[in-house]
Amino acid sequence: MCCKELPQWFSRLKDWCEIVTKQDLDIVAPRERIRVDGKDWACWHDGNPMQVSRQYFLDFDYGDPLSQPCWNRLVMLAGDGTLPPTEHLLLRDARSAQVRGQFRRAVLDAATAMEIMLGMLHKEHLWSTSALTANSSGSSERWTLGKLRKVVAGFVTLPPSMTKDLIALRNAVVHKSAKEPTDTESKAMLAAASDLVAIANPIDDPAAPGWAASGLDQPAGSPGRHR
Repeated sequence: MCCKELPQWFSRLKDWCEIVTKQDLDIVAPRERIRVDGKDWACWHDGNPMQVSRQYFLDFDYGDPLSQPCWNRLVMLAGDGTLPPTEHLLLRDARSAQVRGQFRRAVLDAATAMEIMLGMLHKEHLWSTSALTANSSGSSERWTLGKLRKVVAGFVTLPPSMTKDLIALRNAVVHKSAKEPTDTESKAMLAAASDLVAIANPIDDPAAPGWAASGLDQPAGSPGRHR
């Protein structure tokens, strides 16, 4: 590997680690792990100095540990130039935005991952029923997220967390009033998108036997299949 390729290799490895472990490894905009409110503040009352009480805020890590076999596998994937699936990158970004209080971005990234998965499920259904040819892109590319959810629900059991209210939330954030979602709404969208991706295109343990990053050698719907 040439030195000029190291940044790209590191970026791919970081992406895979964040996706598999759900850890936050953002070095560009790192989270503020410890914050002390009241430190170095000064105040007076009737001309007399007063002590300001301090408040400590701790941001603990989340995610799962990485085993040695899994680490070895991810290093190989990064070295081969294998990129993680887009929907998993979007979920990673949504989680990152959520913990930083960027709720609009979290909703948009999670909803986009949801739309990608619904479109993939619809296209796979058309392929399995011979309704989609090799030269056809599928009509679902022009559908709204609400219509896509309704159609896919006709042949796939969608997670209960994926409600109509979340479709309305996404539309309100994107199209209508540029709504600023709340922490609760953002978490609900992220949970629903995560549940859908876990059903449609899961990534479990890359060190497990038979796991394939490309998914090209696995039939649609098989465990661990992803793009």
